[in-house]
Amino acid sequence: MKDIIRIYPDPEMSAAACAALVDREITRLLETKSFVSVALSGGSTPALLFKVLVDLYSDAPWKDKLKFFWVDERCVAPDDPESNYGAAKKLLLDPLGIKDEMIFRIHGESNPTDEVARYTSVLQKELGPDGVIDICLLGMGSDGHTASVFPPHSTLMDASVMVAETKNPYSGQKRITMTGKLINNSLTTIFLAHGKEKKDVLKLILDNRERESFPAGLVINAHEGVYWFLDTEAYRLP
Repeated sequence: MKDIIRIYPDPEMSAAACAALVDREITRLLETKSFVSVALSGGSTPALLFKVLVDLYSDAPWKDKLKFFWVDERCVAPDDPESNYGAAKKLLLDPLGIKDEMIFRIHGESNPTDEVARYTSVLQKELGPDGVIDICLLGMGSDGHTASVFPPHSTLMDASVMVAETKNPYSGQKRITMTGKLINNSLTTIFLAHGKEKKDVLKLILDNRERESFPAGLVINAHEGVYWFLDTEAYRLP
């Protein structure tokens, strides 16, 4: 497993560098593809990345050639403040003027079992039977969770299905998440993680000591490795 670690003095610089990589990867992929698929994550950290993308790349020639999917979603309505889709719509999709037909959200307001089946069908139709995502953007919680796969229940990272029901073990909130079958089949996999509250877990993962104990540590990319964009409070090289 190859970790490509990029560390910056503050979250803003980390997000800017991450956005630059996204720009380069989209441009590269469009040399051989008619569109690029991007899987978005929720949480507070992506908001910084969304802001940079809007501020610096709103006139990019590729913005009409992206299809957006979601790594996970809370089982709430799209206008709920906790909706991952709702946050992305407000901070990224609407400011960039992304057309509705290029947006493939998880219906968090639907019955979770039915939505898992529906979203699996959508992914297979849009991304092929194996569900290859071009760019998968991930975050990591202070407990080492990623997507909506929480420790110690990391079996979803080795699941045979693409999408699954899950829940937040702390709040009990129901969620729908992509599994490792999809996440680990991405062409470009990027983590964005900031803050001292993530330092201990990141050290265990990136120093290859207890990475298997955390869902984020089970993210792999056989194509080119996993990119980690961090700030100095989150991780320092040994």
